[in-house]
Amino acid sequence: ANIGAENGFVVTIEDDDPLPIVNVLDVRQVVSEGQGGYLYVRVGVSAPSGRGISIPYSLSGTADETDDYTRDDSVDVNPLESINGASSDFFLVEDDVPEVDETIVITLEEPEFGVLGDSTTQTITIVDDDAPGETIANPSIVLGHAFDRVLEGTTSVSVPVLLSGFPASTVSLPFTV
Repeated sequence: ANIGAENGFVVTIEDDDPLPIVNVLDVRQVVSEGQGGYLYVRVGVSAPSGRGISIPYSLSGTADETDDYTRDDSVDVNPLESINGASSDFFLVEDDVPEVDETIVITLEEPEFGVLGDSTTQTITIVDDDAPGETIANPSIVLGHAFDRVLEGTTSVSVPVLLSGFPASTVSLPFTV
């Protein structure tokens, strides 16, 4: 009997495992601006995956991305990591400017090779560590400019207000349009 020429045969194994569930591990984090260094946004997955998981995220909050922190663009999970997950690095920027506490709000977006769980948002509060300068009981208030010209139909106008020093308490400026 003649078996003939050897032919190749390809078998494709399709991954039928459920996609891992992705969650933020630390919903709230409070840090001091003075600690400087890295912050970690920790993300966990429900089970190890045969594939790497890339998790994009969006940012909001009151902290500014260049003045208060820098960051990585996404969270990448190694295929063999599971509940301990992975992290995205944020680096705190130390400054000497007295300011109110600020927040970074990280919201996970739809991951590649994973599904979002119930915990998709982390809020990091950066507590300011800079002492205000000498406080003034009644600082003077000066408008940044005396007039502004806008087009008819304009719905808002920003008017800069300058203070002569750090107020000892909240300052309010009543005005009439």
